[in-house]
Amino acid sequence: MFESHHAVRAIPTRIGWVTYAEYIHDIYASSATSYIDSAPITAKEPLVLVDMNFGPASEVFPNILSSIGARFIGVNSGRPPPNLVPRQLPSLKTLNMLGELCKATGASFAVALSSDASHAYFIDDKGRYVDPDIFLAIVALMIPQGSRLAITDSASRIVDAIAEKNKLSLIRVKGIAGDIARGVRRLRVNLGATDSGEVIFPQFSLSPDGMILTAKLLEMLSTEEVRLSTLVEAIPEASLYTLELEADQSVAGKVLDAVFLEHTEVAVAPGMVKYRVGETWVKVHQDLGGGKIYVSVDSSNKAAIEIAKKEYERLGELIESLK
Repeated sequence: MFESHHAVRAIPTRIGWVTYAEYIHDIYASSATSYIDSAPITAKEPLVLVDMNFGPASEVFPNILSSIGARFIGVNSGRPPPNLVPRQLPSLKTLNMLGELCKATGASFAVALSSDASHAYFIDDKGRYVDPDIFLAIVALMIPQGSRLAITDSASRIVDAIAEKNKLSLIRVKGIAGDIARGVRRLRVNLGATDSGEVIFPQFSLSPDGMILTAKLLEMLSTEEVRLSTLVEAIPEASLYTLELEADQSVAGKVLDAVFLEHTEVAVAPGMVKYRVGETWVKVHQDLGGGKIYVSVDSSNKAAIEIAKKEYERLGELIESLK
């Protein structure tokens, strides 16, 4: 509104006060702790690495983790340095750093939160970034049989296979990630999740919460006495048709930004954008090590493969123009 010079001014009778509820962080931490079964976590005392992304999670999440019996190492906590402008999603550099820290410390896993802690992205105990689609499949693998799970339509079809195996009622919600919250309310599901790193626990809140998700993952891993890497390796590979483009980190970032701005229906995660072309979801993502961009679609769909080839050519031209 500001950039378009259409700022709307409120009349005096519509102006109120912005108030701050004292002890709100303590109230949230207490509610979150009571929602988690901490006994198995306390027995295992797992170590988790947490990137707070310079957000307000640093004021509450340490108390939650301590209360449920987990050990933790926090990074990017508190206020950012003057020369750094925080972004909503963690950077690929941060994910790579967490991977190295995981291997060095023997942590159960690492998690990188978005700046508002609504999204969470995970690194397993072997230091590998867990693709959000794979994590969605792990969620479907870990929740009780018979549960109702709502996911975004853009999520990988591998989630369907895992949901069928685990005897879940899977509901795909069309639209963007924000539509999941409305779907959770309307469909009365046990869990809502997106392939953008968001999970909603309706019994706790109707909003996605990366801190609750992290605590719940600790609970599940401790209860089942299983490593995150074991669950990752238990998920079969998705059937994808993938094309590869050469692009350094700076150019790849510009390509993803351009793709994001071109489309209205998108799913976004660090180094990844999915967008709809007709009825096909195209996934474009960077290699975490740098140097490559991948264009992927469902390999079982011939029409999707043709779309992938066209997008590959189009993005190749865009890369050349940005060099």
